[in-house]
Amino acid sequence: MFLKGQKSVNISIAVMCLIVVSGDMQVIGIVSEKDMLKLLYSEEIGDRPVSDIMTKDIKTFDEDDDLFDIYEYLMENNFRRVPILSQGKLTGLISRRDIIKFIMKLREKG
Repeated sequence: MFLKGQKSVNISIAVMCLIVVSGDMQVIGIVSEKDMLKLLYSEEIGDRPVSDIMTKDIKTFDEDDDLFDIYEYLMENNFRRVPILSQGKLTGLISRRDIIKFIMKLREKG
């Protein structure tokens, strides 16, 4: 799910993560499950700008990066997914679950 051009988040929407992008699809942040938990735990939810909620310093990978590098990053850090870029613009998202599925398909092929 992508959040584009929004100034605030309606917290009644159940999401796993939101990638926050600029008008030209440059990644500027991510609203993770952890960010949502922090927001929901706070006493004052109200309307807030996305920039107050999102994690701004995030790691991205290029679509041509090695999948093993992404796997290593996800294993060594406390993140469940990372944005994937093409020419600096968001093109997708890879999660731990995606990598598990890929490994299982490889093993099935033997």
